[in-house]
Amino acid sequence: MQYQSVPQTEYHDQKASVDSSLLGDAQKNFAKKVFSIVGFQLLATSAVAYSAMNYNFIAELCEYLYIPAIIGSIVTGLWIYLSPSSARRFPKNYILLSVFTLSEAIALAITCSAIGDPEIIFQAFIITTGIVISLATYAMTTKNDLSYHGAAIFLLSFGCLMAGLTYFIFRSSFAYQIYLIGGAISLGFYLVYDIQLIIGDKQLRLTVDDYVLGSIMIYTDIIKIFIRVVKILMKEKKEK
Repeated sequence: MQYQSVPQTEYHDQKASVDSSLLGDAQKNFAKKVFSIVGFQLLATSAVAYSAMNYNFIAELCEYLYIPAIIGSIVTGLWIYLSPSSARRFPKNYILLSVFTLSEAIALAITCSAIGDPEIIFQAFIITTGIVISLATYAMTTKNDLSYHGAAIFLLSFGCLMAGLTYFIFRSSFAYQIYLIGGAISLGFYLVYDIQLIIGDKQLRLTVDDYVLGSIMIYTDIIKIFIRVVKILMKEKKEK
C-alpha cells in the first residue's frame, strides 16, 4: 500500500492552491471509482447471501465451497495487499478482486444461513446501512483527520481482541460485551479512516492507482461491521 502525504505550506493562498490540485478531477474520479466498485461488491454479496438463505441448493453449494472460499479470500487479499503491481495491473487486479469478493460472499452466506433468522439479518442490514451512511457523511465533512491516527485505532482494536481472548478463556460476559461493542466502535473508526484515505483531503491518501485496494478496504470494513451488528443482535435476543 502506498500513501501520498499532502504537502503543508505556510501561507493560506499557497495551501489553497495545493489543496485544489490534490482534490482535482483525478482524485475525485478515483473516489467515485472506488465507491462504485464497493457498490457492486455489496450487491453481489447481498445476492449470494439472500440466495443461500432462501434456496437450499445454493446453501449446500456454499457449504461445499466454504473452505476453498476461506482460502481464496486469504490468498487474494494478501496478494493484493503485498503486491501493489498486481493490484494495479488490468485485468489481473479485477480478477483478484472478483475472486476475493465471491469468496467473502460465500463465507458471509454461510454465516447468514447458519443463523437462520431473517429478522435478525434484516435488522442488521438496516442498522449497518445507517451506520455506514452516517460514518461516510462524517468522514467526508469533518475537519478531524484520522488518516494520521492509524496506530491509535489499531491499539483500540487490539484492546478489543484482548477482551475477546478473555471471554474465550474465562467466559466472562462483560469481556464479551466489550469485545462486541468496542469492536464495533473500532470498526467504525477504521471505516472513517479508510474513507479519508480514499477521498484524499487530509494528511494521507491512497494513490489513484490503488482503486482495487481501496475498494477492498471499504468493503471489508462494511462486512465486518455487519457481522458485529449481527452478533450484538443475537446476544440481545438470547438475553430476552
